[in-house]
Amino acid sequence: MSTEVQKQIIQKLQLAFTESQNRRDGYSLRRFAKRLGVEAPVLSQVLGHKRKVTRKLAEKLLAALKIDQDEIDAMVQALPQKQERKKAKAPILGAPLRATPLAPVTTLSTTAFNVIADWWYFAILSLAETKTCKSDPVWISKRLNITPTQAKKGLATLEQMKLIEIKNRVIRLTGNRYESSTDVPSVSVRRNHFQGLDLAREALINLQPEDREFGATVFAGDPRLLGEVKKFLREARSQAAAILESGDKQEVYRLQVQLFPVSQKLGEK
Repeated sequence: MSTEVQKQIIQKLQLAFTESQNRRDGYSLRRFAKRLGVEAPVLSQVLGHKRKVTRKLAEKLLAALKIDQDEIDAMVQALPQKQERKKAKAPILGAPLRATPLAPVTTLSTTAFNVIADWWYFAILSLAETKTCKSDPVWISKRLNITPTQAKKGLATLEQMKLIEIKNRVIRLTGNRYESSTDVPSVSVRRNHFQGLDLAREALINLQPEDREFGATVFAGDPRLLGEVKKFLREARSQAAAILESGDKQEVYRLQVQLFPVSQKLGEK
C-alpha cells in the first residue's frame, strides 16, 4: 500500500511540474522545489525514486499542490513517519564526468584526460551499465555508431586505466571515478566539447522531438553572477542524470547545457 501511495504522489508531482513547464518557458526543477517549500536535491531524489516520501514530507508537498485536505489525510496514513535508513551500496561507476557521493573522484591531469578525451570513451563506460552490453567491439561500434577500431581501442584503453575489467566477454565497471578539470583552458577538453556539438547537430537533424530536448532562453543578465549560474547548471546536470539512471538503463545519453553571451561589451568591436 505504501509503495502505491509513493507512486501516486510522484505522479502528482510530475504532472504539476510538466504543467508548469508548459506554461512558463525555462521553468526549472529548482523553481518548482521552491514553490513546494523543499530543497531541489530532495525533490530530485523523490522524482527519481531514490528517496521515500515520509508522512510529513507528503503532507507538505501535497498541500503545496493544493490537494484537498481529506485526500491528503487518506493518502499519508500508509506512509512511514520517518525516512528509512539503508545500508550504503558498493560504489559503482556512473557518468565519469559527474561526481557522486558514492565514491571518491579523481581529477584527471590534462595529459591523462587527453588519452580518453574522445566522446566514445565515456559512452562505452555508460554503455557498460546497460543490461545488454557486450564486450564485442563490433557490437559496441553499432550501438554507438563508431568504428570497430575505435571501440576496440576504447575497451583496451579503459581497461588499461583500470576503469573497466573484461572477464568472460563481460564488461565490469571497477568503481573508479574520474572527472575533467573545469574552467581550465585545455585542447583535449575543447575537442570533447566540439565533438559534443557535432553530436548535438546530428541529433537535431535525425532524432524525433520526443527522443531529445533542445531549447534556448535569451535574457539580460549580470556577468558577475555567472559563477553561481555555472554551479547551478552543474548540479542540475547531476540531478537530471540521477533521474534517468534510476530507471531501466537501456540507452546512453549525453546531456549538454550551453550558456554564452551573444552581446559584446561596450567598446568591443
